[in-house]
Amino acid sequence: GKFRYDRRGMASHAVLDNAWSSLPPTILPMLKLIGMLGLVRAWGLFLHLGSTGSGIFGEVCAGFIMGPNSQNVAPYQEGLRGIGLLGIFLAAFEDGLYTDLEFFQFVTLPSFLVGTIAPALSVGLGIVALNAVGIGWIEASCACVALAAAVPGRARVRWDRKGWQACGVLRDQVGQVISVSTCISTFVALTTVSVVKGMAKNENLGYRSWGVWDLLQPAIVSIGLIVISVFLRLAITSADAGRLLSQISGKTTRSGMGGSFVVLMLAVAVGMIIFAETLRSTSILGAYCAGIVFSGIPGARVGWEHNTRNIVPWLLKVYLACTVGFTIPKRTWVWKEDALAGFFVGVVALFGKVLGGAMASLPFLGGVEVPLRVAQSLQIGTAMSVHGHIGIFALTQISVRGLVEQVSDSAVLWGLLYGSLLGPAMFEAACQLEIKTAEMQNTDPERELDLPYPAVAVKELPHETIALESVEVGTPAKDMRANVLKYQRVAEPAPSPYIQVPNNQPYAPPEYTDVAPAPYAPYVTNGTPSYNEYAAAPQYPQNVPAGYALVVPNMESLEPPSTM
Repeated sequence: GKFRYDRRGMASHAVLDNAWSSLPPTILPMLKLIGMLGLVRAWGLFLHLGSTGSGIFGEVCAGFIMGPNSQNVAPYQEGLRGIGLLGIFLAAFEDGLYTDLEFFQFVTLPSFLVGTIAPALSVGLGIVALNAVGIGWIEASCACVALAAAVPGRARVRWDRKGWQACGVLRDQVGQVISVSTCISTFVALTTVSVVKGMAKNENLGYRSWGVWDLLQPAIVSIGLIVISVFLRLAITSADAGRLLSQISGKTTRSGMGGSFVVLMLAVAVGMIIFAETLRSTSILGAYCAGIVFSGIPGARVGWEHNTRNIVPWLLKVYLACTVGFTIPKRTWVWKEDALAGFFVGVVALFGKVLGGAMASLPFLGGVEVPLRVAQSLQIGTAMSVHGHIGIFALTQISVRGLVEQVSDSAVLWGLLYGSLLGPAMFEAACQLEIKTAEMQNTDPERELDLPYPAVAVKELPHETIALESVEVGTPAKDMRANVLKYQRVAEPAPSPYIQVPNNQPYAPPEYTDVAPAPYAPYVTNGTPSYNEYAAAPQYPQNVPAGYALVVPNMESLEPPSTM
C-alpha cells in the first residue's frame, strides 16, 4: 500500500510538473504577479477595514513574501520598477494638487512657529535615537529626514470626512499647526532627496565625493523650484486667468472630457520634472511642484479625481510591493534587533511631533488664544504619519546612493512601517477623543456656555420647554453662505436681561441677498432687516445642545450664524 501511495504521489507531481512546463514561459510569472497583487489588495483591505490603518505595511510585506521566492518574476523587475516610479510620481503630483496654499493666509505666527518646531523636533530626536544605537550623525540625519516626511494633501483627502470635519476644519489652531508641519516636513524631505545626489559615496554608480557646493546647489535649486511653482500658481489663479481655467476645467469635467485637462496637467508635470532634473534637483520634487501650480483651480481636482481615482492607488501598490518589497534583505525582517530599533526610532519621531504640538500652549508663543488639550496634541503628532510613501521613496534613494548603512536602513524602514500602520488609527482615535471631550463639556449641567461675544448667550433651560429646527439656506462654507438656525419661542418667560421672540412665532432671518467676504458675516441692522452692511461677527454655534436655547439681550440685534 505504501508503495502504491508513493507511486500515486510521484505520478501526481509528474503531472503537475508537466502541466507547469507546458505553459508558455510568460504565463507563470504573470500568474505569480497577479497572485502577489491580489495578496497586496487583501492585505490593504484587511488593514484598512480591520484597524483603520494604512495598507503600506501589508503591501511591502506581500512584495517581500512573494517577490524573492518568485524567480520567474525577476525578468520583469525592471519594468515593474518603472511602473512603480510612475505611480510615485503621479502620487507626488496628486499630493501637490491637494496642497491648499490659500490656507496659509489664515496661519498665525505662533502656529507657524509650532509647525516649524514639530518636524524639527521629530528629526532631532530621531537623530539622537539612531546615534544612540551606533549610527553616525550624517547617516542618522539623512534617515531621520526621510522618517519625518509627511504628505499634507493626502492626509487632508483621506481624513476629510471622518476626522477633519468632526474635529474642526483646518482654520482652527490644530489645523494650522498640522498643515504647516506637514508642508514643511515634506518640502525638507523632497529637498533632501536632491541633496543626497551630491553626497552619494557609491563610486559604482558614477558619483564622486561631495563638497559644500554639491550640497548647496541642489538645495538652492529645490527651494527656487518651490518658489517658482508658488508664483506660477498665483499667476494662473489671478482674476482673469483663474476664471478662464476654472470654466475650461469645469466644462470638460461636466461634459465627460475631463481627461483633456488632466493630459494638460501631466504635460506640465513632465516639463517640470525635466526642468528639475536638468538643474540637478530631483524629479519627484518637480512632480510635486507641478501639482502645486494647479492646486488653485477648483475644477482641476475634480477632473483629476474623476480620471485617476482607480489608477494611482494601484500604481502605488506596484511601487511598494515590487520596488520596495523585492529589495528588502531578509535579515531586515528576521532580526529582532532591527525591528526593535525601528520601533524605538519610530516612537521617538512620533513623540517629537506630539511634543511640538503641545508647545503651542506655551506662554512664550504669544497669540495662542486656546491652549491645546492632550487630544489636540495627539492629532498634530499622528496626522503626519497618515501616508509614508514619500518617506519610503526618500529612504530608498538615500540607501541606493550609499549614504545609509544597512542597520539604519532597516531601522528607519521599520519606523516608517510602524508609522503607516499605527498613525492613521491613532489619528482617528485622537479625533474621537476630541469629539467626546467637546461633548462632555457641552452637556455639563453645571456649566454655563457663554459665547465669545456679549450680544448672545446660551442658557440652560428645561428639556421640555424647547423645540429646535434647523433650516439650511444656500450652500454652507463653499460659497460663504451660512446655516440659518430657526429657533422656536421658549414657553417659559426668559430671565432678565433677555427677551423672547414676540407673538410666539419662530424667528427666521430672511435669506441672504449678498455674500459677505471672509472673515465677515452678514449683519442685520436694528432698523432694516437687510444685509447691506458687514460686521466682523464671531461664529455662532452650529448646533444648540438639548436643553438649551438661543436668547437675545434687550436692545441688541441678532446676527445670523456663520460657518466662517
